[in-house]
Formats: sequence, structure tokens, C-alpha cells
Amino acid sequence: MTRRSDSTSLFRYRALLIAMFQGVLVVCSLSLAWLLRFDFRFPYFRVFASAAAILVVVRLIPIAYFGLLHGWWRYVGVHDAYSVIKAVVTGSAVFLIINRYIQGQSAFPRSVYVLEAILTTVALVGVRVFS
Repeated sequence: MTRRSDSTSLFRYRALLIAMFQGVLVVCSLSLAWLLRFDFRFPYFRVFASAAAILVVVRLIPIAYFGLLHGWWRYVGVHDAYSVIKAVVTGSAVFLIINRYIQGQSAFPRSVYVLEAILTTVALVGVRVFS
């Protein structure tokens, strides 16, 4: 019985590390999208910081829902890429609704929504393919 609980806790620990790593990828994608939008300057830091906190949570929920917290990345396939795309599209829609309409954040550039989604997709699929 202890062996089973040890493997379960190890799996949860590993899933938590993978979630944290993917959260870092999301923040990096948002940062790069922000820098690309503003010609490699970093204005409106408060807008960025509040959006980043929301985005990480919003991105990780669909990532977990679509089963992307497993660590078998060497066996990646088209199904995983499709799951990443579904998770990113879902997260982007929810993030747009929360950020734009619930929080009323009109200072957040619309182009960053698109750039961040593209960069996040490339990062999440790229990490799986090249690991």
C-alpha cells in the first residue's frame, strides 16, 4: 500500500513541476509578445503584470483538462499537438473574456492576444518535440 501512495505522490509532484515549467513558458511567450508589440521596450508594466498572473492560471486549467501535464514527451505525436492547440485556443478565449470584458482592461493590446497565443503554441509543441 505504501508503494502505491509513493508512486501517486511522485506523479503529482512531477505533474506540478511540469505545470510550473509550462507556466514559465506562458510568461515567456507573453513577455516576448509584449516586447514584439512595443518594439522591444516594456511599457505599461502594471497592465502586463496583472495580465500575466491571470493568463498563467487561465492557460494551465485547459492544459490540465486536455491532459498535457504528463511527462512522456518523447512519445509526442499529432494528438499532443492538437491537444496543445485546443488548450491554447480555449485559454485565449477565456483570457480575452476575463481581461477585456470582466476586468475592463482596454489598455491591453489586441495584437498581444494573438502573438502570445501563437508563441505559446510554438513553445509548448516545440518543447515536446525537441525533448
